[in-house]
Amino acid sequence: VLGVPEGGKLVGQESAGGTGRYRLRNGLTTVVRERHSVPLVVVEVAAGVGWAGEAGGMSGLVQELLVGGPANGPASEKNGKAALESEIARLGGRLNARLEARVSSIQVVAPAESYAAVVDILAGVLLEPDLSSEGIGRGRRRLELREREERTRLRLGEAERLRGRKDRLTDLAPTTPESVTAFYRRYYQPRNLVVTVVGDIFSLPALGQIQLKFGALGGSGEPLTAGPAVDTRPAGNAEEAAGMLQYSHALASIRQSVVTIGYRLSAPAGQAGRKLTEAELKERAVLEVLAAVLGLGRGSRLNQGLRDGQASRDKSSVAVATSVWPEPEDGDGGRWLIAQMVVDPARIDRAEAEYLREIERFRREVISEGELRRAIVMLEKRHYDRLETIEGEAHQLTCRQLLDGDYRVAEAALTRQRTVTAVEVQQAAARYLVLNRMVVRELEPAESPAGGPAKLSARSFTPEKFADLVVTFAPGAARAVSPEEVKPATVLKTFQQGAERMLPVNEQNVVVAPIPLPVRDFSVLRGPRAYVREDKSRPIIAVTIVFQGGRLQETSATSGTTELMLRSMLRSTTTRRADLIAHELESYGADVRVVNEPDFYGFTIDVLSRNAEPAVKLLLEIIESPFFDREEVAREKAILVAEQEVARDEMAVEAREHLLGSIFPNHPYSLPRLGRAEAIGPLNADQLEACHTKSIRRQYPFVFLVGDT
Repeated sequence: VLGVPEGGKLVGQESAGGTGRYRLRNGLTTVVRERHSVPLVVVEVAAGVGWAGEAGGMSGLVQELLVGGPANGPASEKNGKAALESEIARLGGRLNARLEARVSSIQVVAPAESYAAVVDILAGVLLEPDLSSEGIGRGRRRLELREREERTRLRLGEAERLRGRKDRLTDLAPTTPESVTAFYRRYYQPRNLVVTVVGDIFSLPALGQIQLKFGALGGSGEPLTAGPAVDTRPAGNAEEAAGMLQYSHALASIRQSVVTIGYRLSAPAGQAGRKLTEAELKERAVLEVLAAVLGLGRGSRLNQGLRDGQASRDKSSVAVATSVWPEPEDGDGGRWLIAQMVVDPARIDRAEAEYLREIERFRREVISEGELRRAIVMLEKRHYDRLETIEGEAHQLTCRQLLDGDYRVAEAALTRQRTVTAVEVQQAAARYLVLNRMVVRELEPAESPAGGPAKLSARSFTPEKFADLVVTFAPGAARAVSPEEVKPATVLKTFQQGAERMLPVNEQNVVVAPIPLPVRDFSVLRGPRAYVREDKSRPIIAVTIVFQGGRLQETSATSGTTELMLRSMLRSTTTRRADLIAHELESYGADVRVVNEPDFYGFTIDVLSRNAEPAVKLLLEIIESPFFDREEVAREKAILVAEQEVARDEMAVEAREHLLGSIFPNHPYSLPRLGRAEAIGPLNADQLEACHTKSIRRQYPFVFLVGDT
């Protein structure tokens, strides 16, 4: 490429397979990965700064100023950001902006032929931001709008607030063009930036465009240090300083209570760009496996214990619907492990008690090899899920290069996770899942259920009183685990894994580019209709088995029958219980999802291709030979009704239901996907079995296979 600025000259490079890492003279790092399986390209520009550890709110504001368009672009508030998005849309592209704990990124995905134009646009955005008083005013108003949108996602927002997120306008100190410019120059200098390119491009031409356009980015900003230039955050509360449990409670316009519980982990987050030591990487792998054992998948400890009622003392009904973040997350002051429960407001104390007892049991048990292998295989599956889109693949490369100093950390993580032992998981649980590392946030409905008082008042716990309550529920939570207390957990079966597929082939100067093949029809003359598309870009295969009908045959009086039938089918078969089904499927790296559309219904299984055969056989048993156990149906019914209440808290879901109701009045298309509580309530196991007999047993399915087959 001719005319490269001095700062764009290449000073370092290395490549492996189809991925190269390049260092420019101005300090900018570029990662380029050739991915020829789709005719798209992603360009992502990311800075090593986010809402954790910087002056409150400034990272969000500066990101809004960048995506608001360059200083020489449209000055109108109405079309500043819209003009940039329209320009990208004319190229067939889409703009994405992400603000995370330690990363601020701007990403564009577009057709591969638009690559040069996309690089030109992003370079202009980064080199010429509008940091004037007028631009700052427009950015603040856009940030306020974004905050309002995010407030509708209460569950996610609660987890972010627990981690100490401070990018809100209420946290933002008075801003001037001078303070914003200082922040921009400090954190958006080349040494703190990574440009990642993934897609249907060739490395050297792609690199040339980066050199040409980003080489002019100056490297004269002040040196980065461990702390922020100006820290406007509060100094922290006494409980945190003393290493005590933290507790807070609030009311909101919601129907179900949300309990968010986090544990401060001592694992170092690391400074941006610093390579982690082998000991730090091993500690991260142990914590990832620990979190997967606890909450990744339906067969995990907390989902089995709390969502599926295994920890419930009466075993007759579900205590809570629980989801757990499946990995440690960055936050203010370090890393966190976060669990979140959606709870019936009348059961909040019981749910917290059962959660705490389950954690205390986990701290004192050495899990079996079968339970450990399930978690590790599920982590492998999730790794490939992140590569499902080139946007996700680009962001993973960006974060690992920016935060860990090496984009290859993600691939190497699979090897480290496979070396984690059950004893290491127990020791980490005993060390980290303790009372003085715990932070609890309760969010409860401001309006009481029908028949009660009009308003509810906040709970009056102090952190000290809540800590006493924790010790009452789980007496061992406040003390260390002694070696005599550690016992082996219940032994779970270990399932044999298939032979590894798609092993890397190292050939010099050769890039293997698997291209998806056209769809082929394998339909049977007097049997199922089957369609197959081979795509060997990932060692994953997805199989969808669907039947005609379902919601189309429902009425207001039967709305939700199909959804409850499909969920109950996953509960048990004539030969297996629900916990064994979940454990076996996830030991194969399989994720089964219910498909419930207005005109068809069934299941999709997404599984590591090396284990596809036994996993699909188990899915066929679920479809052909379900056992509608009365207790399991009652438990699934309680979960479904709770999820209906949660869905009603989502304004977008409610708006869509109103829209469909006006377009298709008195038609099944207007019925909600999860059904209606009043229709689900009277349903029983016999009715669901009759529905299965009349629908699934009387027709051949449509079968779709996509992936490494």
